[in-house]
Amino acid sequence: MEPESSPPRGAVDKPADTAGTFQRFLRRWLKSTSRRTFVVYPLLIIVLELLIRGGHLVVNPWGLVLFPWGYLQFRLAGRYRTRRGGGVPFR
Repeated sequence: MEPESSPPRGAVDKPADTAGTFQRFLRRWLKSTSRRTFVVYPLLIIVLELLIRGGHLVVNPWGLVLFPWGYLQFRLAGRYRTRRGGGVPFR
């Protein structure tokens, strides 16, 4: 068995700041316009619709078609702009 290694002299264990770390992650994640447009706003609308309609969600089939179409346009336009020298590349 190997002896347990002890922390360096004078080292202090800092408590994990999970709340602060999560807040920084969330702020950084929400800076992305595409994430807000295609994730946050639709989820917000669904929650509001559920509240307004008393837990009953009405889904319009055209919305299921238009949502991916909008995302595809977003991606294709971004690639085109990047190739033409405008905007920033996708990650």
